Amino acid sequence: TGRPGSHTPKRGPMKRFFRSAMCLFALTLLLPAAAQAAAKASYVVMPFTVQGPQGFAYLERSIPQMLTSRLYWKDRVEPSVNETPTSQKPLASESAAAAAGAKYNAEYVIWGSVTVAGDDCSLDVYVRDKAGKVRPYAREAKAAQLISAIKGISDNINKDVFGRKPEASTSSRGEPEQVNRMHS
Repeated sequence: TGRPGSHTPKRGPMKRFFRSAMCLFALTLLLPAAAQAAAKASYVVMPFTVQGPQGFAYLERSIPQMLTSRLYWKDRVEPSVNETPTSQKPLASESAAAAAGAKYNAEYVIWGSVTVAGDDCSLDVYVRDKAGKVRPYAREAKAAQLISAIKGISDNINKDVFGRKPEASTSSRGEPEQVNRMHS
């Protein structure tokens, strides 16, 4: 459809080439988002066993709340439930952790205990992944430094389990946070 002897390229193959190139370009934009969505990890922090004076019973629920907020990493590591399962009793075994992971649809189940004796406390935390691997974390601290101990453990979990670098944080006054002690 041109003059005899002139050569005009066909538009069909060129259109197909550009369409294919545009599709490949769109895929390269979408794949990282899909990979990131697939890489999001979920966790649940169960109530903790508290051994010590009755005045420390509140730690059963407050330690999981603190860990839940410290482990949260937007679009990468998020709790599978919005709140600590308060109707659930503290876990007593790895098999109970596996059941909790299935119940709450969590890739990681976190549980543990705190022992308070006088001014001293010991914090033991366990992280179980879906494959059944359990990682233990432990800290000893003065009761007044329990929040710092929780932060230290959460930093270690973030680094070891989720590949996140720890962030330095202090209270608004620039001092380490402290827990209020209640005596029974």
